[in-house]
Amino acid sequence: MRIFPEELDVSQFEQLVSEGREALTARGAEQAARTLRQALSLWQGPAPGRFPLRTVAQAEIVRLEELHLTCLEERVEADLALGLASVLVAELRRLVSEHPVRERLRGQLMLALYRDGRQAEALEVYREFRSVLRDELGLEPSPQLRELETAILRQDSLASPVSAATGEPLTRRPVTVVCVLLRVASDSGMPLDPEAYEVVNEQAVYGLTAVLERYGGTLAISADERLIGVFGAASVHEDDALRAMRASLEVRRVLTSEMTDIGCADMA
Repeated sequence: MRIFPEELDVSQFEQLVSEGREALTARGAEQAARTLRQALSLWQGPAPGRFPLRTVAQAEIVRLEELHLTCLEERVEADLALGLASVLVAELRRLVSEHPVRERLRGQLMLALYRDGRQAEALEVYREFRSVLRDELGLEPSPQLRELETAILRQDSLASPVSAATGEPLTRRPVTVVCVLLRVASDSGMPLDPEAYEVVNEQAVYGLTAVLERYGGTLAISADERLIGVFGAASVHEDDALRAMRASLEVRRVLTSEMTDIGCADMA
């Protein structure tokens, strides 16, 4: 059997991660975020579940899981650069809980909290991480993370690159968020197999993205069965709340209709 590289989701994933990282390095945060989300949409669950012979594929499993986590971190970095700090806090708290010694995630959570005006919470994240490192590994945080703590203590301006590039002062402003929770299951109530689940998830992400963009919003987070759109992050409109409400009603109509046709999902 001959399979071309572009026909393998693993090859596509690796290529998209590479393109996303290049875009982020070139200060193309918006393009990076879009590309990295596309890469993450190819991920169908924990790598071990896709390799029946775990012992034989152990090295590849570890490599792919590390690349997946790196892709998540890079996407968070791109979203931070786009000024989505307040939207990222909940996701970063979950990721930190799942990976307690992952220093980059801790730093990103500290930065997101600080940019959201929550200095005390950002410093508490650092103190907790330092305690975990000392107790479990006998280590200290890296110089980079200590420098971030010092900058937060000094209340330095840690504006996102987008804000810094415009030369405008960093200000807090309200954003409107649309949250979509998909409950994915078959008509019988049984969980879907990975391929069917991925089809449903891709259609939901595509449908939500199209509706949000039509009303001037953007898709900020697509994780598991939680989809979050944001209005007012890149540019503020006086009627952002109204746009979000209209978008949410259309999203419910579009997704409910599409998922009903498939017969395997419910939306809240």
